Amino acid sequence: MQYRYKKIYIIFFILLILFSTTLSFFLFLFPVYSQDSGGDDGGSGRQRDLEIEYPKVRTPEGNKTITSGISLPEYIRYIYFIAIMVGGLIALGVIIYAGFKYFTSVGNPEIIKDSKEKILGAILGLGLLLISYLILTTINPSLKELRLQPLIPPHLLLKPGVYLCRKDPGLGDYYNAITNYNELVNEVREVLIARNGQSEAEARSEAIRIVRDTLNEQKKEIDSECALILKETPRVTDIDKIFNVSSPEDSFQNAKFLYIVNNLENEDRKIAYGAILYTTADFEIKVEEGEGEGEGEGGGSEIQLVLGTQSNSSSGSVAEFAEFDIQISPVRAIRPFIMWPRPFEGDRVDLYEGVEFNKADTNKGHQIIIPSGDYCDLEHITLPNLEEGYEPQPPADKTQLPAVRSISIEQEDHLFVIFLQSLISYSTSNGVTLIASDDSDLTNNYPIGKACKKEEKVGDETKVYYQPCAEYILIIYGKVLK
Repeated sequence: MQYRYKKIYIIFFILLILFSTTLSFFLFLFPVYSQDSGGDDGGSGRQRDLEIEYPKVRTPEGNKTITSGISLPEYIRYIYFIAIMVGGLIALGVIIYAGFKYFTSVGNPEIIKDSKEKILGAILGLGLLLISYLILTTINPSLKELRLQPLIPPHLLLKPGVYLCRKDPGLGDYYNAITNYNELVNEVREVLIARNGQSEAEARSEAIRIVRDTLNEQKKEIDSECALILKETPRVTDIDKIFNVSSPEDSFQNAKFLYIVNNLENEDRKIAYGAILYTTADFEIKVEEGEGEGEGEGGGSEIQLVLGTQSNSSSGSVAEFAEFDIQISPVRAIRPFIMWPRPFEGDRVDLYEGVEFNKADTNKGHQIIIPSGDYCDLEHITLPNLEEGYEPQPPADKTQLPAVRSISIEQEDHLFVIFLQSLISYSTSNGVTLIASDDSDLTNNYPIGKACKKEEKVGDETKVYYQPCAEYILIIYGKVLK
């Protein structure tokens, strides 16, 4: 009997809340929507005043009531607090009624038992209402606000990739605004409410319009000054044609900024981007006469390597957005690529001191690299495996000088390498070469297949020795975008 009464009270309070919400929805919401299409105001679209005055409800933000400009989430929230008040009054009434019957029962056991069950059921129902509010507040306070977040229009989003920009269009600020879009809308909404005294719904609608109009103007500026590079561009002048550039001063060859937007949405495979910029067209690397074997470092072309995995965050994790200054000029070619977080099983790179993978002389140097790390692996080239203090003098045959003359890349469909002549935070101004497949003869490839003369001052003597011009190899898990 006691259990049956408890179920009845619980069902009663649930039905009360559903009934109040549904009834109020049809009685109030539809008339409000019909006001937008005209009606008694002659079709002007001006909202009519409410025909009845709704009671004020105490909420954590103060007393609230219903106005003609209220939004659906605010209306549901109003009904939610109304239901709590009504449920509390009903519970109080049941307790008073059952208490009165208890004291006037004159010792009748049936009446006493029935009164106790009613009091217990009323307290239980009231407890359910209060506990539901406490649970929502404890888990996430925003759940009880029932506020719909505005959606960012798709055309305002930045697509992942490499952005080559002629000037700074404020792309970094724009990215931050898009990332914090909802917070920005709420800030503007609060300003409008405080300054103009607008209702919650009116201020929110106006805030969304203001923020979107501002972002629209910024996006137009970005689209006019930045080119999204998603494939190899051997001639940057082709980008000028797409943008109808008529003046050499406005050419993308004079680009000053490069931005990278990584695609980190997929937790299992977060994709980063990178690029190599060239001062020569067609990715050609020109070497000045006299440079290369036996003549020290250098190169006629300037190249800049940029990796989207470089992060300015204190956590060291890969950021979704990165910006770089372009350090070379002019930019005549650009080669973008994507990077994956981890190497695949079986990935491997073999470096050989001889051509044809040391086929003619198996005693020549051979370096095996099994990539590890995040997105890429930077290794020092140790060909040949020189012992400490070993200083070879230039032989008559320059092909005997230490250099990488052939390379084998295992599983080259998702692995490629970049040879670096020098290392400056993964970025260098010359001596960068990309290899995406096996090559049996790198003899004429600078700086890979060349040996560079080094001089070291020891006391009054100058020691001369030779080492591979390419000192480092950067193994990237990914592929070039062609």
